[in-house]
Amino acid sequence: MSPTLALQSPVFLFFATAAVGVLAAAGVVLTGLTWGLRKNVGHAWSAYRSWLIIVPILLLVDFLGRETVIVFLTLVAILGFTEFSRASGLKRDRLMTGAVILGMIATGGATLLSDPATGAPGWLNLFIAMPVFVIAGGIWASKTWALRFPGMAAFSIGSIA
Repeated sequence: MSPTLALQSPVFLFFATAAVGVLAAAGVVLTGLTWGLRKNVGHAWSAYRSWLIIVPILLLVDFLGRETVIVFLTLVAILGFTEFSRASGLKRDRLMTGAVILGMIATGGATLLSDPATGAPGWLNLFIAMPVFVIAGGIWASKTWALRFPGMAAFSIGSIA
């Protein structure tokens, strides 16, 4: 979808209007609680301010089209996995972490490609098969780590699917 088509799409316009409406309503509620009822809602205001940044970014990404959404969500997945690997200690195993990140990039790439059989956007069969390749690559990359911590390895590799 191009920006021109997004502005003509009732689905995009509905979600954009709903997102702005929910943000506005939440702002009114938080203002009423803070000034009207004198409640301490500082934590809610902090979360609300972050959503004032997140929602416009997501709307802009959606507005710019399918490819932008795929690249953006692939980058978010990589950042999320990187944080997970840092917090869990998986980051020490660079081969496993690299294999999972390469798998995420390959999965994102599969959604960008056109299906060779039908010409439709997104290579569905490759996308479905990609977790098998990633798991095999992860096991190859770090046999000892996967054998010592099979649950953690399965969770971290499975998080991309």
